Amino acid sequence: MQRPISEQVLMRVHSYLEANGIELTPELSLRAMKLVEDALVQPDQAPMAFAMTELPRQFPLPPIPLPPAFPPLARGSIGYGDGL
Repeated sequence: MQRPISEQVLMRVHSYLEANGIELTPELSLRAMKLVEDALVQPDQAPMAFAMTELPRQFPLPPIPLPPAFPPLARGSIGYGDGL
């Protein structure tokens, strides 16, 4: 038996928030349910697409740390000037 779309969207929202290290307090859970409610009444967009588009706008997500643009410089010798 397939789960209702409302449950699928709520589970995805909760999973997304947890994956970003956000603690699901009762207040945040209520906001997540409100987002799902808003997603379900959209006439022109699928509920999952609406929820995932609005999620970063409605919840304070932490910044994503980017890797360094280049590896650190390590000076060394390639052997020039060594006596042969």
